[in-house]
Amino acid sequence: MEVISPPCHCTLTFGQRRCHTPSLLSILPTESDHDPEKLISKATIEYVGFNSDKVREIWSGWIAWPSGPIIREIDLGDETTLEVSFIDWVKGHTGNPLTDDVWKDDNSAWFHYIEQRGIATELQYTIMDPLFRDMRLTGTCIGWLRDTIEMRYEGLRNIQRASVERERALGHQGTSDQRPR
Repeated sequence: MEVISPPCHCTLTFGQRRCHTPSLLSILPTESDHDPEKLISKATIEYVGFNSDKVREIWSGWIAWPSGPIIREIDLGDETTLEVSFIDWVKGHTGNPLTDDVWKDDNSAWFHYIEQRGIATELQYTIMDPLFRDMRLTGTCIGWLRDTIEMRYEGLRNIQRASVERERALGHQGTSDQRPR
């Protein structure tokens, strides 16, 4: 059975693709959000759920990566060099699960921690939605933040893959042997 993607009417502005698609899940950014054009970008950090101040902090650390034994996924290295992926760098800014995490049923502690970590208000309220309380309490605050960030990042990768495939398919349609009328 073939799954057909919902139509995507996109416009490109300032490094972001604005798409109008049906809402997928409440955990994903809302309908008509700006989708980052590049996966490794400030726009992606915002898309996965950080506020603008934290976006600047995370991006500054990424672009000013120090030389040393650990490199970024975009740097040249060999098979023995340790490398960190962009999304792992981003998720690392949710805190240390061994020392910082919140796991108890205390909404104010969760909100305080999420806000302290620079999570965008929209994502704070999504995670803290009373409808998801029982589900939320099956994990920890950092666990939910990291899972949500990863889910949004993978969703963005899938959107970009589908967009490339759609553009490729549309490009092939324009090259068929049609006679002008």
